[in-house]
Amino acid sequence: MLSYRVQYTEMKPGGSLAQQDESVRGTLEDVRNMLDSRRVYGHAPITVTEYRASDSSGRVVPASEWDI
Repeated sequence: MLSYRVQYTEMKPGGSLAQQDESVRGTLEDVRNMLDSRRVYGHAPITVTEYRASDSSGRVVPASEWDI
């Protein structure tokens, strides 16, 4: 099973912004579902890094693969 590190900016109630760094295990569909369930601030970059093994350095996943 793959794991993903997802870095994004979340809009909190009242309009404040908070940097988030979350781990998702599964597929890119699971990453999409996680992002859809959050209040993601769309003017800041989102970085998704894919890890195939616990000791790998990871691969930055292009938005074309996870953003529909």
